[in-house]
Amino acid sequence: MIRAKYHIETPSVGAILREQAAAKTEIGLAAEKYTREGRLVPDEIIVALAESWLTAHDSAFLFDGFPRTIGQGEALDNMLNKRNTPLEIAISLDIDLATIQDRVSRRMVCSKCGFIVSIGLHVESVDTPCPRCGAVLHRRKDDSLDALQQRMIEYREKSEPLISFYAQRGILRHIPAQDRPDAVFAEVCTALEN
Repeated sequence: MIRAKYHIETPSVGAILREQAAAKTEIGLAAEKYTREGRLVPDEIIVALAESWLTAHDSAFLFDGFPRTIGQGEALDNMLNKRNTPLEIAISLDIDLATIQDRVSRRMVCSKCGFIVSIGLHVESVDTPCPRCGAVLHRRKDDSLDALQQRMIEYREKSEPLISFYAQRGILRHIPAQDRPDAVFAEVCTALEN
């Protein structure tokens, strides 16, 4: 939606990692081991993927899910300084744990095109075919409550400090993310436009 509205790239490091895992690349297989256990992929792997993407693209962008640690944030600063394009905004999507658990329990992904849907929002049930291509939907391996619990521990230890990191620089925008996607998107648009 952001890409269509603003004509900017919206790379998702998580999606890139899943593509690498599906292609059975060395990076993809290494990353899959971490994500299956609900752990963050080490900074050096994530930074290498982000740097590779930035090298191949000389345009405006909004990373989805990157950076997730202070080390990744500092690496992104270095990459952007080399390009003479400082970071203009960081967005924190704020949401409570109960909503996260509910969303994870309803999230499905298409086995063919990778489209992510939510039961009750995009499709009626787990047996509904992908609305994009008609293929079978399935749960991601890391979409379990055990993996989520581990991800939340990792988030508090490694990702939560980024909120202060970007707030101190005056570029952090908080967006309440428990609402429907269209409402959250409207809030993100307001933040980007201001």
